Amino acid sequence: MRVLMADEVTAALSLWELIDAIEQSFREHASGVLPGPERLDSYLEDGEFHVKAGHSSGFFAVKANSAFFGNPPQRPAIQGVLLLFDSSTGEPIAALHSGTVTALRTAAASAVAAKLLAPQDSDTLGVLGAGEQAWQHARALTAVRPVQLVRVWARRPDAGQALAARIRDELGMACETVDSAQAAARSSMVATCTPSSSPLLQAGDLLAGSFVAAVGADSAYKQELSGELTASCAVVPDLLEQALAVGELHHAVGRGVMASADVLGELGELLTASDPSALAAKARGRSILFDSTGTGFEDAAAAAMAVRVAAS
Repeated sequence: MRVLMADEVTAALSLWELIDAIEQSFREHASGVLPGPERLDSYLEDGEFHVKAGHSSGFFAVKANSAFFGNPPQRPAIQGVLLLFDSSTGEPIAALHSGTVTALRTAAASAVAAKLLAPQDSDTLGVLGAGEQAWQHARALTAVRPVQLVRVWARRPDAGQALAARIRDELGMACETVDSAQAAARSSMVATCTPSSSPLLQAGDLLAGSFVAAVGADSAYKQELSGELTASCAVVPDLLEQALAVGELHHAVGRGVMASADVLGELGELLTASDPSALAAKARGRSILFDSTGTGFEDAAAAAMAVRVAAS
């Protein structure tokens, strides 16, 4: 069985090929030809554990991650391992550094959603957070739209400044730090990449018609957007049932400010719709919110790609 460490996973997962692979995984899920993904969560006082499992063509993946956000800076907050199986024989074929897979495939999923749903002329990107997810979202979202300026907000100013410098140096893009989440959100695209347990943005904080990738809320206690803000958007979850349990939808529906029937549709459904151009009309000028909670089929698609490329 092959073992791929973080640097090997990063080297194997080129951005555009990964975006294509993740888009295909959403299309496969929407087709209903593969079993649906599963998840298991366990919570401790100081941290949490999450297990996700899912299929991609020819492969099955199971990922066990820990999330200890109080860890010191020298120890990652998210750690774990992903096992990839051949789904035709049941043979385990690889173990991968799951934190790297998670960061890369999550940003790629947001890029898939942005390609479909973000305004074509999006020229500003607001990033909330300064960790690995924030960096990967800056990479992915600026790749799919003509962004000219990135705005970064982080609770720790030094971390925000470090991310802004990295964006300028490695992406060659104008980037500034701002002193509030609201200032970052006044952008044509927004990525919220924090483990916040209380809303950072409220109704009225977004530009009309903007695109938001909300990726921080992947447990029931996490929340980056107020329920009223979520309800004001055209919401596209990765998985409706999961978003109702742990995503931003969980809070909006729980507060009674919207219903599950109000969503625009799951991302896979919209990707396979006969007339995707009709989406803009359905959104009726509202901001579009991609409620990303993470899926096992994304993990399987990314891991399969990493193993294939590493072996070539």
